[in-house]
Amino acid sequence: LIDIVSYDDESPWPPEADGTGFTLELSDPNTDNLDAENWNASTAELGTPGAANSVLVSMIEETEVPERISLKQNYPNPFNPTTNITYELSEKTSIKLTVFDMLGRTVSVLEQGIRPAGVYSLSWNASGQSSGMYMYRLEAGDDAFVKKMLLIK
Repeated sequence: LIDIVSYDDESPWPPEADGTGFTLELSDPNTDNLDAENWNASTAELGTPGAANSVLVSMIEETEVPERISLKQNYPNPFNPTTNITYELSEKTSIKLTVFDMLGRTVSVLEQGIRPAGVYSLSWNASGQSSGMYMYRLEAGDDAFVKKMLLIK
């Protein structure tokens, strides 16, 4: 199956996919792939052509919308090599979830884009990382939240 989608690197399309390293990944193949909101920038430079995306994000079905934006503590913690991170959004907002080492260097951008209100959970596989303390930060609109996690190999 071959499908062609024309896009731009300006809103509403993810600006990271501008031909300099990040690619676009379809969020859900069951949705309209002509709708820019159904696409996210890849989590790794050069994308993941021919391979699964680097993280799996799922929305946890809930009947109520969370009252506020929050970032939960990862579990398990300590972990080896995979951990789960959950966050809640009280309204549709632009988010970025990033992992940093203790020197403040970006290790991985786990998720980035516009998300509707809801509860989200994703898994991060740190098999390519060294043992140690890491921080993960959720930027959601004007808010930012940071938590620590410990990778033990």
